[in-house]
Amino acid sequence: MKNERTDIQTYGIKSVINYPSLDFLPILKKIQSREIKGQGGFDYILLRYLYQAIVQYKNESSRNILENTISNVNESAKTYHYEYVWLAVKKYPNSIYKGIIEELNYTDYEIKNLE
Repeated sequence: MKNERTDIQTYGIKSVINYPSLDFLPILKKIQSREIKGQGGFDYILLRYLYQAIVQYKNESSRNILENTISNVNESAKTYHYEYVWLAVKKYPNSIYKGIIEELNYTDYEIKNLE
């Protein structure tokens, strides 16, 4: 995951979904911090798996990363990050993430389109 190429990072992130060691959380946070700036385009596959990996930790740190995304994502990147945060929390629900979906401020119509 330390490789600069996002396609290679994606392989590491996918493995974290199945084996979420706390050693990887700072790396995921660093990737998330870079990606919410939305500079240089988007790697949609990386984003999808990034948030699914983050929610595997089910702790306050992972919740803070999601909240940081919601609060600080670049406007041009907002649509994609919000969608993948929503997907991760729906796919891997846990009480620690209660209220995250509501913070995304999706309308009922938008939620139906996501489902």
